[in-house]
Amino acid sequence: MELRSPCGAAIGQLAYYYNGEIYTCDEGRMLAEMGDKKFFLGNVLDSNYKDLLEKDLTKEVCKASCLESTECCKKCAYMPFCGTCPVTNYAHTKKMQLLNQNDYRCKIMKGVLDTLFSYLERKEKSTIKVFNTWIN
Repeated sequence: MELRSPCGAAIGQLAYYYNGEIYTCDEGRMLAEMGDKKFFLGNVLDSNYKDLLEKDLTKEVCKASCLESTECCKKCAYMPFCGTCPVTNYAHTKKMQLLNQNDYRCKIMKGVLDTLFSYLERKEKSTIKVFNTWIN
């Protein structure tokens, strides 16, 4: 869910804790486990899905993960194939938005995408067959 824009937090996934607490995603739940409940949305006893979708936090996470509005991603050739995780960004910088295109996750994704594109460019039948199994 992280590799889409916006990411899936709160709109494509939720994480439920044993005590009924609801978080935007599993990364948000794990951050709460470390003492920071920034990504807490509600509790199963008194929240419904409509309420969760209307939360300011849900909107903030969606906005922060839209690469088209992220300054360092706007001109990146990889943007259509990438995504960002507001929870990870927050854990590292205390900001949900990606602030630096040289972020370690950006470097990893660029390397992964370079590798995938180089395989696609070679057009080897055995590799294309594997890729097609991924999308079917």
